[in-house]
Amino acid sequence: MAWLRAQSCVPAAAIRARPSSAVCPHLARGFAAGGSRLSYDCDLDEEPVQCYKPGGYHPIHIGDRVKDGQYKILHKLGWGAFSTVWAARDKETNQNVAVKILQAAASGKDRELRTLQSLKQLQRSHRGYQHLNSLHDSFQQRSPNGLHDCLVLDLTGPSVQGFIGHHIEDGRLPGKQAKLVARQALQALACLHEQNIGHGDVHLHNIVLGIPSLPTASEADLATLLGNPVTAPIRPDPNNTPEVPRYIVKPTSFSSRSYLSLSEIKLVDFGASFSHRLGPGSLLNPPIVRPPEAIFGNDPLDKQVDLWSMGCTLFELICGQTPFESGLGTTESIARQMVHLVRDDFPARWKAQRAALDQPDSSLSSASASSLQQWLALLYFDREQTPDFSRDEIAQAGDLVARLMRFEPEKRASAEEILRDPWFKDVQ
Repeated sequence: MAWLRAQSCVPAAAIRARPSSAVCPHLARGFAAGGSRLSYDCDLDEEPVQCYKPGGYHPIHIGDRVKDGQYKILHKLGWGAFSTVWAARDKETNQNVAVKILQAAASGKDRELRTLQSLKQLQRSHRGYQHLNSLHDSFQQRSPNGLHDCLVLDLTGPSVQGFIGHHIEDGRLPGKQAKLVARQALQALACLHEQNIGHGDVHLHNIVLGIPSLPTASEADLATLLGNPVTAPIRPDPNNTPEVPRYIVKPTSFSSRSYLSLSEIKLVDFGASFSHRLGPGSLLNPPIVRPPEAIFGNDPLDKQVDLWSMGCTLFELICGQTPFESGLGTTESIARQMVHLVRDDFPARWKAQRAALDQPDSSLSSASASSLQQWLALLYFDREQTPDFSRDEIAQAGDLVARLMRFEPEKRASAEEILRDPWFKDVQ
């Protein structure tokens, strides 16, 4: 529909297994990796090899050292649209850290460094500070592909989404754990918002597990925790093309659950963060957590966008499914579900758009519900296992979700207001 606000569907922290054409759109098209005429390939479905070229990713290998040898690369943690992230050993402190290396074309433009430097000035006594990823160091590293900004961050465990995918058979966290993760994520968001900073990309891929033993583990113990790196060679052999690594590394899967815990989480990836006063201009977060003001019309955006996304995240933590079914992944389908499930006054300035969306999509399961609260209860109790929450508790949780997911941004409950709700009293 022409009236829907134009948006890219590529999150700022691109999630793995993304089509390569969407991952490095800022790089010049029409060139093979390394800028040569050769077309390179790899059996691992990770970051696209064609993004290893001038302006693109830094070609990194296990055992490489960066910043004049200070950080030794030990394993790969992940990759995104504009960066790769590596577990590394700091030889000066003998601690383990995460090193995020931006593509050269994205360096100098990244919001994350500015936000993290600002947060570093905060009083660590704020209860949400411990749930924000911390900046330890920053530097620039030159490679055959250009000059790369590098951020040295807390070394953490997998995302909550990854933890659920690997270790929770039915896709739903136990009730108390879900509540604990929600509380800590809200504390992190409250800390950010108190500083008038918006995150811009709140969802379960950007909420990660903190593992206390990771930073101080010996190199040998860390290798046991992360597992041996799995690699696959790039074909043909790029031996004479320094812009391209010899192999691609599969990120660690944190496959052992024995040391994983949801007792302390962190909100990470500030690549889409912004000043509340200036706003983000546009959002690149996944459409299923994108707020209505980023879909309808041309409203200015501010930190309230995080509250809608947090409502979607709370809903998913409780029942294992996002409130809006992605269907074909179209913005129109999600907008139709918003109109159907959010029992809130629809803003007059958007009413011209509403007429085409009034009828729910009967092909979607959510068509059987008349509100977010009812949809949450239907999903939660439509399981064979014994529920952890009572119907009253799910009703209370549904009300929290509805308070966060108001059409009008200024009517949404703040993170602090949600934290004061009695629903959280047993995880204080």
